[in-house]
Amino acid sequence: MRELNRPSSTTLAKTIEACIDNGDRLLNESYNLEFVSPSSSRYYLIAITQEEFAKAFMLYLVYSDVIPFSKLILRAMSDHSCKQLVGMLMDYMIMHWDKLEEHQEILDRELELGDDHFPLEIASALDILRYEKIGRWEKHVVYVGGVEPHPVAQKKWRKDSGTNENRTRYMFVSMATGALGAHHT
Repeated sequence: MRELNRPSSTTLAKTIEACIDNGDRLLNESYNLEFVSPSSSRYYLIAITQEEFAKAFMLYLVYSDVIPFSKLILRAMSDHSCKQLVGMLMDYMIMHWDKLEEHQEILDRELELGDDHFPLEIASALDILRYEKIGRWEKHVVYVGGVEPHPVAQKKWRKDSGTNENRTRYMFVSMATGALGAHHT
């Protein structure tokens, strides 16, 4: 698919900052709904919060020239399931450990996979994003080896991530984009 004219770095930086600000505002608003019924309102607000941070991360990848700016990327930034899958990828990149021993165990498991492998649920999330979503939009339906995506990847994006995980996503995307001049804490 044809690439679009890439927005200026200034425009991308301002858009990334707006996504981070939106996510932060939504996250703070979700605290007010903690004891309100029905709890579904809080769940949906938290899901939208995750999507704002995922959108900021996708824009950062464009800003950093990791991925091209294209109609497919714009569509992925508008697609709820794509943004949830990107949220899973962000969670994978954020190290989750409290003790140094836990960190070493995580690294050991990663090294056992080899240089070109991801954990199964992350590989499935990447496959779903690339082949089931973007691949279909390209009108190239490709099934990877005829294997169905891992059930964890199919269901995890629907899971209520909660405000703590979104706070971590906020910190991750804020730090990753810190070089853009965004001043978030």
